[in-house]
Amino acid sequence: MGEQPALLRLPERPLEGIRLVACDMDGTALNENKEFSAATLAAFDALRRRGVRVTIVSARTPFMLGVFCRQAGIGDTPVIAMDGAEIVSDTQQPLYGCPLEAAEAARICDKCHRTGVDYTIYTAKNCYLRRDTRRMWRFELYDRTAAAHGAPPVPTAVYEETTPERIAAESVYKVFIDNPDDMQRAELETFLSAFEDVRIDCSEGRSMSVTRREASKRSALLLLAERLGLKREEVCCFGDWHNDVPMLAAFPNSVAMLNGVEEARAAAGYVTLPNTEDGVAFFIRRYVLGNE
Repeated sequence: MGEQPALLRLPERPLEGIRLVACDMDGTALNENKEFSAATLAAFDALRRRGVRVTIVSARTPFMLGVFCRQAGIGDTPVIAMDGAEIVSDTQQPLYGCPLEAAEAARICDKCHRTGVDYTIYTAKNCYLRRDTRRMWRFELYDRTAAAHGAPPVPTAVYEETTPERIAAESVYKVFIDNPDDMQRAELETFLSAFEDVRIDCSEGRSMSVTRREASKRSALLLLAERLGLKREEVCCFGDWHNDVPMLAAFPNSVAMLNGVEEARAAAGYVTLPNTEDGVAFFIRRYVLGNE
């Protein structure tokens, strides 16, 4: 590995009693090409052979996790999606959901569209985008990968071809706003401040993620651990961004990426190598599996 950067914070000895490893995706378990590296997949496989469960804790919709679950060999362990607003089984059956209230969701969708921001509205059935979106490339990238693995594409729909009320009737779990400018952000923050049950978070760049207030990676992972009969210290979780901070702070064996934001590194119990250097695989091999 070479000389360890001064900002790394690693255990003095291998962790004991870890029964679940939960990984954020972008900026954490995925490399710069938005893929699992061979080293990361090998580490996941070694965990399973040791009897340790592996799962994903992501801001992504369940529709965009199928291929990654197959690659990671995630079987009967549920995965956490949409910043904790949903927990789904390996067959993408919902086990827990925390959607926005329908009337509020319709108002939020309408406001985002009228403000002119580029958004994605994630429901239980579709991903709605404005007709002139700049974000379609993300879905096309995933669809190409899905096609190569025999998995279905992400269901997308055009916002202008329906109504906010019809969209809200499908259960809106998250509204993602892609890097609004300062004026748009201020307008939306003022508008959203009137909703007591709504929370704004950030999963990348200067984006805004709008979910139900009680939905978070922290609450979802705590719920999953309880469902699996696990104590907090039996969970090792990885993250890198602002939306990972409460989760990292809630679990004693939490790990932030060296490439993560300062708040994530401060909240976590440990700090590992960056995602570009297989930091998740390195930590699993040395400190969860105890291999040198």
